[in-house]
Amino acid sequence: MKTNSFISRFCLVMFLASSLAAQDKAEPPVAGTAKWVNVVPPSIKADPALTHGTFFSKANTTDIGYFVALPRGYDAPDAKARRFPVIYYLHGGNGNEGRGVQGYPSLRPMLTSEDYPAAFFVVVNGGNPNYIDTADSKGGTGFIELVAHIDRTYRTIAAPEGRVMLGHSMGGRATGRIILKHPKLIGTGVAMSGGHQREKSMSETGAGGRGESKLINAKDNSWDNATLYANRAGAPKIRLMVVVGDKDSNYQPNLDWCAHLTKLKIPHELVVVPGAGHGIDLKIQNTDRRVFGFIADSLKHISNN
Repeated sequence: MKTNSFISRFCLVMFLASSLAAQDKAEPPVAGTAKWVNVVPPSIKADPALTHGTFFSKANTTDIGYFVALPRGYDAPDAKARRFPVIYYLHGGNGNEGRGVQGYPSLRPMLTSEDYPAAFFVVVNGGNPNYIDTADSKGGTGFIELVAHIDRTYRTIAAPEGRVMLGHSMGGRATGRIILKHPKLIGTGVAMSGGHQREKSMSETGAGGRGESKLINAKDNSWDNATLYANRAGAPKIRLMVVVGDKDSNYQPNLDWCAHLTKLKIPHELVVVPGAGHGIDLKIQNTDRRVFGFIADSLKHISNN
């Protein structure tokens, strides 16, 4: 088991470090450049465990694509009534579900390891831009619709304790924004390298950044949603980890956002990765083990591996 555990942690590092650095940018895509359904680029070899699917988004009046990998043991004869948690991966700027599959071959040994709770892995398409609703693209509502579709289509644990969001850069700030707004939907979030200064700007100016024009609700951001969550009577408990490198251009904005969370008495865990830039190298100081342990701790109490 010790060998398997080491391999699992190494694979998580390779998945996160390679896929996040390769596909994510500090800025969201320019409006009009993203597509709702994408294939895997020729330069990327998709793991056969990943299957592409689509669902019809009422909010966007079009199909939206995603990739999914089934949990280990999902098709076992004795698991026909068993339900599994879901890990939603939110790509960064200029990404999509097709590019988001990169790195999965490194993650698969972990998801097939008995040391890790069996779970679905879903690659999300964030739309154009940033998993947020604008007049032209309702990426925030699209994500909510995706969760409902996954629950209808597969044997999931359709409860917040059975759902994890893991996002980087654009997906990192979206993770913070969504989990604080929808704690009855998502119970655990790992927000990495999020550009929370852009979220704060939305709060202060009422306007979005590059690619985020025509916002439907500028108050739907990681700062205002934190305040709403803190003031919400009987708000469901969430587990939130914030990960950022101290060489990242988003380093100080993440510290500022965490100070905001602390002031509001919202529990969270801040992990600063020394020497890491925007493409976080999670091998530094065993950051991979902390991320892995955080997710595992959220899921182990509902897992019956």
